[in-house]
Formats: sequence, structure tokens, C-alpha cells
Amino acid sequence: MTTGLNDRREVKTLLSGNTLRVLRAMRSMTVKELARRVGLSRSYLSMIEENRRRFPVRYLQRLLEALDLEVDDVLEIEQQVRRFSKSKQDDP
Repeated sequence: MTTGLNDRREVKTLLSGNTLRVLRAMRSMTVKELARRVGLSRSYLSMIEENRRRFPVRYLQRLLEALDLEVDDVLEIEQQVRRFSKSKQDDP
């Protein structure tokens, strides 16, 4: 499986913590389980989901494999999460 991403800068904006949380929930995985599959600590993955840290580029392929997703799937979900987040901010 190839990611199709040639520039590390693309990945920095690819995956927000909110999106990671949504992806994990879609697969009914715990933070601990996903962290183990990707090779990160549970606490570090939690910080990513809380947007206190960025997802490390070097773990993207492992994440895609753990969640059984393609980059296009992640991009689509990221766009949906961003639209939802923006609409929530715009609500009075």
C-alpha cells in the first residue's frame, strides 16, 4: 500500500487529532489498542487526539494499516471533520 504523499508538509495538515479520534472510533478501537498497533505510547496518542501533539509522519503507514484505510479515506474524513468543527464554531 502506498500513501501517495510525496511531501512531508502534506501529512502535517492531513490528520488532526479530532480526525484521529473519529477514525479510531469508527473501528471501535481503544487508544491503547491503536497505540500498540501503530507503535506509539497510549499517552502520546492521547495527546495527538487532544491536538497537543502532531501525528508523526513516520507512523502514517502503520496507522493506515491498523485502521485498514487508504490515504484518500483519511483525507475525505478529515474534510468532513473540519466542516463539522467549523459549523460548530459558527453556531451562536
